[in-house]
Amino acid sequence: MDDCPISTLDCDALSRRFGFDLPRPLVKLFELLQHPDGTIDGSEGSLFHRVTGLILMDASDACRRVPPEFFVIGRTGMDGVLCGYVIHDAKLIGDMPLALFDPAASRADYLALDTRRSLGVLMGMQYAQYVHDPAQRDVVKEIIGSMHFDPDELPVEPPLDVRPRIPPGWRLAMTADGLGVVAESRFFAPGQEYDEEIEAFEWHDLDTTLENAAHALRSGYAASALWHLRNAYAFLDADGDALPLIEPFTTAYHAMNRSYSIDHLQRWYPAVH
Repeated sequence: MDDCPISTLDCDALSRRFGFDLPRPLVKLFELLQHPDGTIDGSEGSLFHRVTGLILMDASDACRRVPPEFFVIGRTGMDGVLCGYVIHDAKLIGDMPLALFDPAASRADYLALDTRRSLGVLMGMQYAQYVHDPAQRDVVKEIIGSMHFDPDELPVEPPLDVRPRIPPGWRLAMTADGLGVVAESRFFAPGQEYDEEIEAFEWHDLDTTLENAAHALRSGYAASALWHLRNAYAFLDADGDALPLIEPFTTAYHAMNRSYSIDHLQRWYPAVH
């Protein structure tokens, strides 16, 4: 639950709390911030908040407005912006990237290529804010050093146009929400658009989206089906009209064995399953 402290760094407990196995760099940061009793306070004003700019959240705080591939770990406290891991496929789980997601705009931006660099961006932005507060700056600087960063070399604002690493034989098809669909090439239809200009996406209509997704699924191109659905979801969910997308979403995820995203959908739309 939002603002609830972490009581243990047991890997299984952390996995249950956040909904996936945490990459080692985030666990290391938690270890650095542990209280003597072993807990970690992630509330507003806590050391975690002062170092990262985030207020801790977990899987129970996920909402329908985020893409099913987005796994929340915290919020910035500003305009509802969320921070979380982007898990496209279980095969890619490892040192995953973090992204910031603005539910009001249905738009996300990757922070870096992996967890450690993503945390470096968050800590660099916080470090820059304390330029006139030496005491706070020293606290953040110590944690930054313990994470093996030079604080003066960290970015002071989120980078632009970061894209996740793509393994050989995989592709990224950008989507209107900024996260894209990442999948093995065989799951994309011939002629699939891979446009990286997010602003180029336009909303058409729900019936067309469902028809395009159904055709892609019948043809064995689950990633292309997901691309149509995710683009629609970015435009529709703000109005609560996403329910017709959930069944084909689930079909596409099943075709690619994406249990993490299916679990998200089942939590948000239990009546559809």
